[in-house]
Amino acid sequence: MAASSLTAYIDKCVESIPRIRRNKNFKFLFAAMLEGAHDADIKAAAIEQIRAFRGGLRVFLTGQGVPDDDVGRYTAIMAAAMDGLMIHFMLDPSTDAEGALRTFEKMVELAVRARR
Repeated sequence: MAASSLTAYIDKCVESIPRIRRNKNFKFLFAAMLEGAHDADIKAAAIEQIRAFRGGLRVFLTGQGVPDDDVGRYTAIMAAAMDGLMIHFMLDPSTDAEGALRTFEKMVELAVRARR
């Protein structure tokens, strides 16, 4: 979240992909998020993590000029998309992770530009 621009943030994500694919904690986090549908304590912990991630995204996107009335929606969709991409990266090594992230970057930039 300390990135100075969306491109810098995506660069950080791209750099982290090899670590994410090897990191058992990320795999555990996604498994826990799914288990949260069945266990109230795990659900509460997963919600706390999701809200922390969205909070960082909210600050970042606000700093990138996303209008206040839209930042919550952008934050939710960006967090959900990033979660989905990370699951694909971990499960399918043939996924073009960098290409997907760069396309995601273009989509967000287009959406933000259209709202200005």
